[in-house]
Amino acid sequence: RVMNVDAGDRIQAGQMLAELDQADFELARARSRAMRTASRVKLGLPADGEEAVVDVESAALVREALAVLAEARLARDRTSELVRGNLRSQAELEVVEAANLVAESKVQAAREQVRTWIAECQQRDVELQQSLKNLQDSKLQAPWAGRVADRRAVAGQFVQAGSAVLVLLRTDPMRLRLQVSERQAQEVRVGMAVRFTVDGGGATELRGVVRRIGASIERVNRTLLVEAEVANAEDALRPGSFCRASIVLQEDQPVVAVPKTAVVTFAGIDRVYEVEGNVAKERLVVPGRRQGDLVEIQRGVEKGLKIVEDARGLLPNAPVTVKG
Repeated sequence: RVMNVDAGDRIQAGQMLAELDQADFELARARSRAMRTASRVKLGLPADGEEAVVDVESAALVREALAVLAEARLARDRTSELVRGNLRSQAELEVVEAANLVAESKVQAAREQVRTWIAECQQRDVELQQSLKNLQDSKLQAPWAGRVADRRAVAGQFVQAGSAVLVLLRTDPMRLRLQVSERQAQEVRVGMAVRFTVDGGGATELRGVVRRIGASIERVNRTLLVEAEVANAEDALRPGSFCRASIVLQEDQPVVAVPKTAVVTFAGIDRVYEVEGNVAKERLVVPGRRQGDLVEIQRGVEKGLKIVEDARGLLPNAPVTVKG
């Protein structure tokens, strides 16, 4: 009936987004309340009370049936005494005994009826609560602060139960999804810092924290899914953006790095070339993270070695000239 927001709007937690026509919901609530009142009155409970505990034996219907039974038993006992004194006939005794049996059955029926009313009263309570919930749900409020990604209904449109009216995005905090190679996946831990830049967002470096780590390695690309949490209070980031990120395994840890052109990969083996005298000597290495034009070398190269800066096309033991 009413739509208060549109696609792209910023929203706050608890903000009224849309409201359905209240007439049907109000009528359903009134009907449920009236039926609940009627069921409580039958049990002798206050019409607007909350208590629904009833002692079956103290219900008016059962007390009345018990009173009739007591009267039938007295009539039976008196008639029995008179028959023994030959003041009444045996046929009259049989009549009062039958009346006593009928009274006993009415007591049982009264108890069952009261139990039925109790169950009915409980059912009416549930129906009233459901009608109140439906009335509350007819007003759509934002569950969190964020933005409206899409609007799928217009004011006055008939919508079925379960149909989407709005698509909301929670933009603070946001999730940054990373694909970490299988070789480095074992080093990632929850709580590690993440540094990243957003494509099209300039060189500004942003930070996040690793919150979730995938349970298995992806078969296709042999990577592990890692999710980081990123604060976005200023709404500077947009969901769906691409970024370039790195996970900080240890803050301020010095590493050995070489230009990416110095690393040659052949048949799955990575190598660099060290300058010994005037000859290029091959060294097998284990590369790590890449940042810009540099590659971290985890094993195979120590600090201070002379490495050929551009080893593309270079062969082992090839002569080289060091320029000062």
